[in-house]
Amino acid sequence: MRTLCGLLAAVTLVVGLAGVAEPGPLEYLPVGHWVYAALRQLAAAGLIGFDQIAQLPLTREEVSVLVAVAERHAAGGALSPGLRDLLTALRAEVPQPLEQGRRSRIGGRATLGADARTLHPARSGSSAGIGSGVGDGRWFVWGEVGTEAGSLTVPRAYLAARVGTVYLQAGREPLFWGPSPRTSLFLAGQPGDPGLLRFAVAFPRLRFSKFGARLTADPTRYLIGTRVDWQLNDRLRVGFAELVVAQPSPLLTYWILNPLPVLLTDALDVVQLMERVGTDDNPLGGVDVDYLLGPGRHLYGQLLIDDLSATMPNRVGGLLGLYLEDPFRTGRTSLRLEYSAVANWTYTDMSGLGNHYARNGRPLGYWLGNDADDLYLEITHVVSAQVAWTAWVSRTRHGEGRIGRPWTSPEEAWGNWWLSGVVETRYGAGLQYAGRQAGRETTSWAEVGHLVNRGNVPGAGGLDLRAGFQFSASW
Repeated sequence: MRTLCGLLAAVTLVVGLAGVAEPGPLEYLPVGHWVYAALRQLAAAGLIGFDQIAQLPLTREEVSVLVAVAERHAAGGALSPGLRDLLTALRAEVPQPLEQGRRSRIGGRATLGADARTLHPARSGSSAGIGSGVGDGRWFVWGEVGTEAGSLTVPRAYLAARVGTVYLQAGREPLFWGPSPRTSLFLAGQPGDPGLLRFAVAFPRLRFSKFGARLTADPTRYLIGTRVDWQLNDRLRVGFAELVVAQPSPLLTYWILNPLPVLLTDALDVVQLMERVGTDDNPLGGVDVDYLLGPGRHLYGQLLIDDLSATMPNRVGGLLGLYLEDPFRTGRTSLRLEYSAVANWTYTDMSGLGNHYARNGRPLGYWLGNDADDLYLEITHVVSAQVAWTAWVSRTRHGEGRIGRPWTSPEEAWGNWWLSGVVETRYGAGLQYAGRQAGRETTSWAEVGHLVNRGNVPGAGGLDLRAGFQFSASW
């Protein structure tokens, strides 16, 4: 798959650079694009449902449809100036209608520094890349090559197609599942995600997606994911998610075909099935919700269950957040408060056979891994359709962690269930500027932190200064 993604990227760059520079309907906007945070704000205002934005990424065509829905709902009532500017910016980014003729898109991006708010602590340094795509209303090919820490990478390369209401994708593309713009306990868009095959289908008030990917080559491990999001009414969305690290066996077919994440797996005696076929797969599941307390007041949460036990510590994670659209009555300033935590040994297999939810030493879910928590307060001020400022404070704690290391005794398990060993604590405060125009975004940010027990070393600490600049453009 890696060789195929590299070839796909190279061919697409050559073809796309020679084509007409216009957006294609089936181009996927990458995880982390500013459009998704804006869509969540529209959903919190009751202008669109949450069911279509809990599984990322989305195509430009899908985003354009959501913006059109928001515009129809906004036409019948008064909007705050900040929301109206967001709608203007979104429509400039995804114009309507997206024509169905042959299109190519050339894009470039450059990043300096590590994003302290969204990346796993193991990642640092700078990256840069350029990508290009070509296609029409039925298919689209994107290829992107770049550098990271001095090495050549292929961060994104895929073939996308649409058959009716079914969206298909094959290649390399980070995924994000859940209601929070900061993190996810299931899939958090961590770079280094493997090549995948994915499809998604959207119905009124319902979205279903499934993907499969090879997680490791030796020994062979596959990652199978299934997700259903259901908008029960105008206020409540419920999502069910399931991830499985599976070995080659007859049971692999069951994981691929299972249409009901969590529910059907719990209804069947999967442990007994695994014993019968001689495999030891590792399923993980959970649920997340979005609930509108009222227009502009959004409560959301996520629960992850890796393993529940009556005799040993449960391997679980949780997230709870509150978003207020206009708490200061400025019409442009929003507030977000969020807490997330993951217990020790989550994302790891207790058999010791290597069935872990990790790639290249980093978990595919929570950005801090397991044995950690994060308390976060964010204030965003939308100055205009082109400019927004964000300020934040955070407290992040991280124990020594046990990914890839099973417990050896009940005493060890209970004694190290959460925030084990020497705990690193980081207090941070930061400021970000975001400027955006159609097809172009510039982001600058800086954060100062105070570390206690840096790197889980007793007594180590001091100031931790981080800064970053990101420029992305399409032409």
